[in-house]
Amino acid sequence: MSSTEGTLTPTAANNDDDDRSLSSKHLDIIAIDLSELESQSMAKICPDETNLEQNGYRFNRQTAILSKPGCMYYAEKVPTKQSDQQQIVCKIIPLDNFPRTRDKENFLANSIRIIRFVCGYNRPESRHKTFVRVYEIFKIESKIYIFMDECKGNNILQMIKHHEKFTQNEGRKWIESLCDAILFLHSRGVAHRSIKMENIIIHTNSKNNEPQHSQPKLCGLNRSVIYVDRMNSNKILKQKRETRSFDYYHLPPESFHRSNYNPAIADIWSLGVILIAIHTKRYVFNVKSKIDFNQQWKIFAKKHEINPIVANLLDGIFQNNPSKRLTLKSIMDHEYFRVAEEQQIEIKEQTETRMMMMMDKNNENENNKSNNVETTTPPPPIQPNDEIVKQSADDESNTDKNNNNNNESPKTSNDHHQ
Repeated sequence: MSSTEGTLTPTAANNDDDDRSLSSKHLDIIAIDLSELESQSMAKICPDETNLEQNGYRFNRQTAILSKPGCMYYAEKVPTKQSDQQQIVCKIIPLDNFPRTRDKENFLANSIRIIRFVCGYNRPESRHKTFVRVYEIFKIESKIYIFMDECKGNNILQMIKHHEKFTQNEGRKWIESLCDAILFLHSRGVAHRSIKMENIIIHTNSKNNEPQHSQPKLCGLNRSVIYVDRMNSNKILKQKRETRSFDYYHLPPESFHRSNYNPAIADIWSLGVILIAIHTKRYVFNVKSKIDFNQQWKIFAKKHEINPIVANLLDGIFQNNPSKRLTLKSIMDHEYFRVAEEQQIEIKEQTETRMMMMMDKNNENENNKSNNVETTTPPPPIQPNDEIVKQSADDESNTDKNNNNNNESPKTSNDHHQ
């Protein structure tokens, strides 16, 4: 088969030092049978949109949600003798919208099968509650049509930007649900690769004028991959190095520094980025900065009054060396999830702290010249009056000066290794 016609093996090398037995040191993966995943069908081919109704689905062009890399429309399942009409949504993904050929090929060859395997409505016994139910996937010319349940609510980034209230304990429960969902994927040989705030949706109801939040829904499986070799479950299928881009603010240092990386271990780092954002309403890392990730975390930790329990957990997650990063099992067993609800674990941020994500445009250009990193347009900036605020150019330039004048790094509760 060609890479776009069903192979489950991404282009990858397998010779880095974080290749470890899946059954022991890192992910504690249960026995994996990828044959069922591989047996999932690809997208059904339809000649045009009018043919969709013959297959039991229809939609209108009233936009429900705009999203990358496609758009969401209200839709319905056509009523049958066995079932009533059902309101759902249809996500249309133009294949030309994928920025890289390898992403498009992986989506067609792997991600569609993964979506069916993880989210398929006909697999209730094996579908995880954190994933949105999917009914059918069609391909019409160069577009993919995914019919699925509507997931009402804002994503976590929108909640932070719009100052939606949620408690630290609610955030902790969301993280616990995400851990369980990621373990569900990893134990089946799947890495998500896009665990970030935009892909975590929280439905909110109002009760007695107080917001009531549901458990999170984890979306964004368009970049998911098989990371376990079906013929040898101890062999990890690595992903090629990523381009330094603000779209990848959730990825760990090895995804930019190494020729290839383990996507499952990268998911764990991404979980930590979500955790600290929920507690501080700030990003930690600027992936295009000249400052080392280890140093960025130490600077961030020094500027915030981080609860020791949270700091201990994040120190274990934000390990530059992926072989030293906490496993999902270790995270789920951490004291962070056992703290009584009445015990506050909030993190106080200093007034002068600046967001580590964004850079001043001039500073960005200067970094690109000296570091030869890609120049891309960052995500829409969050306004300075929001709790997530923009880092000034002076913050980073002062940090560079301090680094040149003093070899000692700010201290956290644990040292990290490049």
